[in-house]
Amino acid sequence: MSQSSAVNSVPAPDAEQIGRRFLRLLADLEDRDELNLARIEQATGVKLKPGQAGPFYTHDLGAGWYYLLHYVDGSAALKRGVGLEFGHRGETAGDARAICVLGFQDYHQQLRAMGFRDTPTYGEIGQLLDWRYQKGDITLAVSLWPQADENARACVKSIATLN
Repeated sequence: MSQSSAVNSVPAPDAEQIGRRFLRLLADLEDRDELNLARIEQATGVKLKPGQAGPFYTHDLGAGWYYLLHYVDGSAALKRGVGLEFGHRGETAGDARAICVLGFQDYHQQLRAMGFRDTPTYGEIGQLLDWRYQKGDITLAVSLWPQADENARACVKSIATLN
């Protein structure tokens, strides 16, 4: 069996799997300079393809939900970085179960256990914009999907390094 067909026979990770793999990638990073395409692909188990804004991988999760994993190689204007975004096609996001098996608290606890310091970021009128996590020269922003029900589990919209 060729390597290409072996890779294609492995099912794409679901939202929980890609989230856990992304966290594992972050856990192993001590410095932003250690971040590279090969390391991201090895940690996540997916092959990123070339794109205009940099290498990326996207996967449809059903019911309009998808995730997007992307890498920024770095330039004079941008630092090397990586991000994972959970999105929804359509006008209303609907049921977020497809992306929320790992909720915000899961990501938050894991990042804190890795040694990241956390700080919420608020807007002009006191609304939560995102959470920032800092360790060494790595700063992450974690944004949440808005919740219609205040008792609903908080779901992550994106987790990405900041420039």
